[in-house]
Amino acid sequence: MGSLSEKCSSEGLLGGSFFFSSSSPSSGCRSKKAFVLTLAYQFAQHHPGLKSAIGRVVEKRPEVFQKNLHAQMKLLILGPLQEAHDYTLSTSSKSVIIVDGIDECELEATSIGVFNESDPKVRTQMRSREDDQLEILQVLLQAASNPTFPFRILIASRPERVFRHFFEAGPFAPTLTLDENYNPNADIALFLEAKFAEIRREYKLSPSWPPPHTISTLVKKASGQFIYAATVIRFITESRKHNPYTLLRIALAARLANVHSGLTPNTNLDALYTKILQSSPDPGLSVKWLWVTNGGLSDPASNGLVGEIYEDIYGGLPSRPPAQFINRLLESFDGEAEHLLGDLHSLVKVPSSGDEFKTPYSFHHKSLFDFLGDSNRSGSLFLGYGERSAFFWRKYFDVCRHKGFSDPRREDALHLSFYFSLALRLVDVSSMDPSDLDLPPSNIDCQMASNFNDAHHFVIENNVINNTVVRSAPSSTTSSLKELHSRIAAGAIHDSSERCDAPKCHPETRVAVQDELYSWIVHGDQDQQPKKIKWVTGPAGSGKTAIMGSLAEKCGIEGLLGASFFFSSSSPSSGRHTKTALVLTLAYQLAQNYPGLKSSISRVVEERPEVFKKTLQVQMKLLVLDPLREVGVRDHSSTTSVQKVIIVDGVDECEAGPIFNLDAPDVLDPELGKAQEMRTAMSTRSKEDDQLEILQVLLQASSDPSFPFRILVASRPERTFRQFFEAGPFAPTLTLDEKYNPDADIALFLEAKFSEIRRKYKLSSSWPPPYTIPTLVKNASGQFIYAATVIRFITKSRRHNPYTLLDIVLEAKPTGCHSGSKPFSNLDALYFKILQSSPDPALSIRWLWVINGEFLSSKQDGPIVFHIDIYFAMGTRPPAHFINRWLETFDGEAEHLLGNLHSLLKVPSSGEEFEKPYEFYHKSLFDFLDDPNRSGTLFLGSRACSAFFWKQYFNVCRNQGFTVSRQEDENYLSIYFDIELPAYVESDSDLSPSSIDCAIGTTVEEHAGSGVIRS
Repeated sequence: MGSLSEKCSSEGLLGGSFFFSSSSPSSGCRSKKAFVLTLAYQFAQHHPGLKSAIGRVVEKRPEVFQKNLHAQMKLLILGPLQEAHDYTLSTSSKSVIIVDGIDECELEATSIGVFNESDPKVRTQMRSREDDQLEILQVLLQAASNPTFPFRILIASRPERVFRHFFEAGPFAPTLTLDENYNPNADIALFLEAKFAEIRREYKLSPSWPPPHTISTLVKKASGQFIYAATVIRFITESRKHNPYTLLRIALAARLANVHSGLTPNTNLDALYTKILQSSPDPGLSVKWLWVTNGGLSDPASNGLVGEIYEDIYGGLPSRPPAQFINRLLESFDGEAEHLLGDLHSLVKVPSSGDEFKTPYSFHHKSLFDFLGDSNRSGSLFLGYGERSAFFWRKYFDVCRHKGFSDPRREDALHLSFYFSLALRLVDVSSMDPSDLDLPPSNIDCQMASNFNDAHHFVIENNVINNTVVRSAPSSTTSSLKELHSRIAAGAIHDSSERCDAPKCHPETRVAVQDELYSWIVHGDQDQQPKKIKWVTGPAGSGKTAIMGSLAEKCGIEGLLGASFFFSSSSPSSGRHTKTALVLTLAYQLAQNYPGLKSSISRVVEERPEVFKKTLQVQMKLLVLDPLREVGVRDHSSTTSVQKVIIVDGVDECEAGPIFNLDAPDVLDPELGKAQEMRTAMSTRSKEDDQLEILQVLLQASSDPSFPFRILVASRPERTFRQFFEAGPFAPTLTLDEKYNPDADIALFLEAKFSEIRRKYKLSSSWPPPYTIPTLVKNASGQFIYAATVIRFITKSRRHNPYTLLDIVLEAKPTGCHSGSKPFSNLDALYFKILQSSPDPALSIRWLWVINGEFLSSKQDGPIVFHIDIYFAMGTRPPAHFINRWLETFDGEAEHLLGNLHSLLKVPSSGEEFEKPYEFYHKSLFDFLDDPNRSGTLFLGSRACSAFFWKQYFNVCRNQGFTVSRQEDENYLSIYFDIELPAYVESDSDLSPSSIDCAIGTTVEEHAGSGVIRS
């Protein structure tokens, strides 16, 4: 293809080219993110007529860089081609586009992609490189099918399955195969020979290994299926339990046996979670890791207390910390993260080696923590609040007492210490005797203080830079819109790259629901006074986000979509899980969709820069309602004939804003006799308050005569929403219940997915057995999340084949609390089963909680529970590498603990963990883990989770330094771990060991409970 490109270029026949390369040092050559942008740039260079049109898009639509590939193709290539239809593009020159090596396209390093409403009718599996490769093919087909597109396209790749399936199904020119005698057995043999050679080199094994019969035996067993050979290699290379000799013998001879048998209601998800977590070498410790990784130390017993505030241990941070932070906090030996989480990848997304400095852990489903948080569901894997808190705080204090950052590069230490800086703001320093907590001052490492010396000053400078917005008077509409764009949550828009694999309705499913909503959007109510707001509700896993996503896409195509906003509690971006960017994002979309509104909104941004700090009500008035009134006076018809709906999904996933006022002055309270950092003053505002504020703002807008849009709001039926929509003048609520026959849709989804699995693995047409789909439909009880989790478990697990994995799902029996006929009993059983498949379910669950980043912690001076989001101040979720380096006690522990949890947690692929966070498929995982009545033995109380978190936190401070090989990793990690000393300390040199002990002791007292932590 390279030679052909040169020839076409020399003869004036090359329109553009793109050569993927998995070994390129540039991420743009390894992933899809720069693909359309690079082609558009070449088109602009080759065609003057396109250059101006493409330039206008870039200038006026800066969010185009955060759109998915389809939207980028439409805006940057097809749109300009259509606009330049009168400009003659010569078909005799530059008539070919060459795209080579798509099979080398790796999974995009994006901090987004968490979708909270898994629907079995949607593609909610953990996104893979094949998904991105298929997306590229679909985008090229989209372009080739457009009448304005004048180019031919040449695509080169290996004959991997994704390409064969794509080109076998479509209207393409005849395929040119470079090996006319394509022999899968020969290719499998070549693959195995190459992989075994790699293993020999890596482990310095004898050249006689493997024995001569091995490859021929494996080729025979593979029966032409590459997946078999690949699974054997992964089993040998990724398992930490045996050496390659033993693992190969196991692969050749051992049969995989089912652990559970039988199936009763209420236990399928719980049994599946339990199975995954028990595959960890230390399930109990893995669950502790998951709780700390998730960040939640909630105490279910405290629910309903007056003044309750939910505490997320990462809430004071600008973003979720990278996996490296978690690993360095929790690891008691190098590689512990991999050791514990290696088999839990179906639950938590573990950054690959090298990415853990930037990429956080993320979870596939919040329901994992619903399961772990319920002692009746998680059974022996349950960790009470005391255990969680003790584990967390022990790790935290270990870091402060013993750990220093030994990495010789200053930037790395700075980056890592930043997270500890923010966390130490939580410490309420008192005069308590540190000896009460068995933390002698002599254990405070002087090296830690010296490392923090540099870090302290560095972070102050960075914080000033990062938190100071320098504004110059905008001179144009474009500059004002760019300022507005910098404040929006671009990932919350329906066609963003963050939502590239968002749930969408499977063909022929949810038709009745979509038709009813579409009819309301177009025709409204038949009442004399039509209502402008309609509520779509249903329980967790009922498919709300899939429906709203598909509806937004349809309305966008048909010119009916004014704006959209999709909240996501597990999004790496804080803009998607708080209220702060809602109105700004809606206003930005309206400005792009309406030329008249664009100038009015831009003028507000230019003249009223303080609008970004106003309340939602004021922002709605200034940025939406006032511009609409102005436009209405000038052109009454400009907003009434098109774009008739605003879609807001997942409002129940909107979390409370920061609970700490970091801008408040530091004061000394002489009456209490201790230094108090008023910057850490608690806010009593809850997430329900913010959710209600959003609803009130939307009602305010809909009640304004100048507001021409209908509004669709989707959420779970929580109390806040029930009370709001029962009291107001709204369109009839649409409830996703039996009326819309979810069982039939679930059956269609399962049939389609099992068909895909049969094709992918070349399974018998008789699989699965006839009773399978009816059984799974019955177990689902109308919950799409159940069916979606089953499919992910079967397709993403590395331990068994689809036959065995399906048997595990069907044969898992409920135990004790998992039996019964409660609405979520089968989902709970499935979560339980998956978590128990971890080698250490308990530790895996701790990891999941830390990755999630939320904790509850009881204050000793009153029955109040404080909510802390440990990643909130960071602004984005940390990359998986941060979590790994924080929580791992040995190299590879993240993979070890999370390797079997990929059906719950989206884990960044190898090489992406530095930039990509762990992501959860569904919020219901943490509903499950946080309820002891559902997760049973897997429940981890907030104390145990907090203890796990803080134990790992302080382990990093005490003993561990970060050994990294890339400068960007140094800088990134230092942001997370930099220590900003308590305000009462005038300088780093004034910090004495006894002062640190005092802070540590108080932290134990305040957050974990007196006497919980012991060294």
